[in-house]
Amino acid sequence: MDLPPELGWAWVSVDGPYNEHLIRDVGRLNLALGVLGLLALWQPGLAAPFALASLAYQLPHNAYHLAHLELIASPLERFAQSAGLLFNVLAALIVVFWCRPFNKGVSRG
Repeated sequence: MDLPPELGWAWVSVDGPYNEHLIRDVGRLNLALGVLGLLALWQPGLAAPFALASLAYQLPHNAYHLAHLELIASPLERFAQSAGLLFNVLAALIVVFWCRPFNKGVSRG
């Protein structure tokens, strides 16, 4: 990732075009979200915080991919990628809506 040197961020491009450190950091982020998601299965009070954390990660990620669809040659692959990413956002939004405070005490059975 190249950023203007006048911003003082020379450390960002030090690792070169394949940034193993960044790849590992993103992997750990996904692992942390997965752990929180599993905990939310046993502790329903964690469902909304998990969904919000997931959205904080997914929305900018989706914005990037949707803005760069031209990098994928196949229309089917563009659709599959977009549908998969948007499904995750929709699922998180459903969880956030389902856990809203006004739903407290409402039977869902």
